[in-house]
Amino acid sequence: MLKKITTISLVLLVISVFFYFGNNPQEAKAKMKVYMTPNCGCCKTYSRIMNRNYDVDREIVSSEEMKRVKQEKGVPPELYSCHTTIIENYVVEGHVPMEAIEKLRTESPEVGGIGMADMPQGSPGMPGKQIRPFKIYEISSPGKAGELFLEL
Repeated sequence: MLKKITTISLVLLVISVFFYFGNNPQEAKAKMKVYMTPNCGCCKTYSRIMNRNYDVDREIVSSEEMKRVKQEKGVPPELYSCHTTIIENYVVEGHVPMEAIEKLRTESPEVGGIGMADMPQGSPGMPGKQIRPFKIYEISSPGKAGELFLEL
C-alpha cells in the first residue's frame, strides 16, 4: 500500500512540475511579425534566425504593400531596408541584430522603434563577414530617424 501511495505521489509531482515549467509564461517566446516580399531570400533567412528567440509570423506582401507598411509604421526613408518587423509596440527596420532588439525590449525607450539601413554584409540574414560597424538608429517619431541607438 505504501509503495502504491509513493508511486502515485511521485507521478503527481512529475505532472505538477511538467505543467509549471511547460506553461510558465516567462518561457513563452515574444511574438514578432516580419513583413517581407515573396522572393527575398535574405528576409527568409533573417526570419529563421529571429525564430530562434521569437515566435515569428511572416507576412508576405508585394513591393507596393511593403512601401505602404513602412510608411504606416513611420519608418524614415533613410533607414529603409528590405523587410520591416513589428515586435510589441516597436518597429524594427532591416537586418537589425538580436542584441539590439533585446536592448530595445529591455530598456523600453520612448521611441517608435529602431532601424539599420540597407543590407550590411554579415548582419543577420546577410552573407559574409561584418566589414563595418552596424549602426542602429532610433525611430524618434513617425518618419524621423533619431539618435544612434546602438553600434555593434
